[in-house]
Amino acid sequence: MTRQEIQDFTLRITHANSTQMIVILYDIILTYTKDCRKCLEDGDIKAFRIEITNLRNAFKELMDSVDTSIDLGLNLIKLYVFCTQQITKADTNSDPSYLTNVEHVIAGLKESYNEIAPLDKSEAIMGNTEKVYAGLTYNPYGQSENMVENSTSRGYLA
Repeated sequence: MTRQEIQDFTLRITHANSTQMIVILYDIILTYTKDCRKCLEDGDIKAFRIEITNLRNAFKELMDSVDTSIDLGLNLIKLYVFCTQQITKADTNSDPSYLTNVEHVIAGLKESYNEIAPLDKSEAIMGNTEKVYAGLTYNPYGQSENMVENSTSRGYLA
């Protein structure tokens, strides 16, 4: 994952509610699968293993967020377990074709969550974050963004 992608995900996370967080995690997973493929194309097995670990950690985060007291949650867990099995096969065989199954499942789920995300009117998970204003000046990566700090205490309040 590039530095710019990390910054973009971080900015999205600071303003996301719980449904939007799931969409962000799906985007992160799709980015990691792309990175895994690139590492294998480049023949960099060490970097591939690091990206596989990142991918597993993202799935662990997803699995920890599922409410298993309802049938939908149990079905999601089954899909996530299938994906982690595919990741393990990709890892043990150094074969990116298994990641296609992961991408297919996650892309479908992401599409569903994108449809319901606008219906979730809950507040952002993180409170007390900096306000970011996109300006009219541009840098090599796109628009410049200025952060205005309201207080010295940011993020989660204890």
